[in-house]
Amino acid sequence: MCAADATRSAAYGSRPPISVSLEPAARQLNIMSRLPAFAPFRIRSFRFQWPADLLTSWAFEMETLILGWYVLVTTNSVLLLTVYGSLLYVGTLISPMIGVWSDRIGHRNMLSAMRAVYAAVAAILMALAFMHLLSPVLVLVMATFSGLVRPSDMGLRGTLVRLHRERVVVVSADAPLLRDELGRDALRHEVR
Repeated sequence: MCAADATRSAAYGSRPPISVSLEPAARQLNIMSRLPAFAPFRIRSFRFQWPADLLTSWAFEMETLILGWYVLVTTNSVLLLTVYGSLLYVGTLISPMIGVWSDRIGHRNMLSAMRAVYAAVAAILMALAFMHLLSPVLVLVMATFSGLVRPSDMGLRGTLVRLHRERVVVVSADAPLLRDELGRDALRHEVR
């Protein structure tokens, strides 16, 4: 027994050190390297941002459908329904300023603040609904607050993805058609 083995056995007692199998991680990396659609998931920040963006998109769709249906059923007015729909995108008027502010305070901070606004609007709407105080006018007011930041969300998400990715090829629908001047595939599946 050499000195290193004696030191190791003294540190671990009589038990041998725990061996860790890296096979599942290696298999996962192998799948990600073979399929170009999974290449962006190699980046840690993208693995966190993608599910958050997916849930936010689902929340937008549910908010639009449920509250739009509520406004239509309680008022029987298609005009108020279109007002509700237009209020959800009133933020396009201030989107350039939100872009400037996000450059100033940081894109992550701005996206976090926007998600906090969505959570606050949802909490207020939920509290009003549970107390049976919800009315179409309050829904329109809350839609205005949500609509001020909603149009900027998609652009800010795209900016964050572009800022935090390395050289990963984003696969598009016409990926097989992309060729370089020598006729080879222009897509490269490696991450530098």
